[in-house]
Amino acid sequence: MSTSANPLRLIPISLACALFQSCITAVPPTASPTGPAETRSTASTPPVATVSPSISPLEAAELVDFIAMKRIGSIPFTTVFLKDKFSISPVREYIFNSMGALDSWLSQNLVTPTDRRLIESIDMYRETGLLKLFGRQLNLLRCEIFSVENKNSRLLIHTVRWTIPPGNGLAEVGSPAHYISIPKTNLPIVFVETIDCPEDLMPKGMIWPQETYE
Repeated sequence: MSTSANPLRLIPISLACALFQSCITAVPPTASPTGPAETRSTASTPPVATVSPSISPLEAAELVDFIAMKRIGSIPFTTVFLKDKFSISPVREYIFNSMGALDSWLSQNLVTPTDRRLIESIDMYRETGLLKLFGRQLNLLRCEIFSVENKNSRLLIHTVRWTIPPGNGLAEVGSPAHYISIPKTNLPIVFVETIDCPEDLMPKGMIWPQETYE
């Protein structure tokens, strides 16, 4: 990524890395033969509206560089679906590493037939499924997994909420979700704390799917 055209991009990438190291969850999930590993869950709460935080140009440059660096260094992953509205609303992360784990989760959670078909579509013999639920939101924030980083013999899952500018909020409630598949792995998987980034800093040319990828 070139920095000559924008003086804000002169901030060393190492500063952005240091800024976000404290966000990494310390304890990886424990694999289960019968159910999915749930790395973190938050009780259902009323939806909240999030708007773009007021950040300095230096902080904005650090955020952009951090996200770009993690995208470049990500191992390949496939988006199964990326939704503004999902069947389930609490903030949770799930790891599906076997058909038993997937079937157990589906038996305990009510999802739409379309969501169920998509969740079941990955090949559990060759792939691991990762589902990130961002919780109930006002304004239908853009939320996604943007990087799967192989670091120190574990996989770090980086997620971002692209926040809206103040005054541009919508009253509608959404429950964003991102479901991806990665090559089958037995490495510990850790979801890093979600970061917020103003939507106007989203890289140009980035395509945001309106409903799902199949």
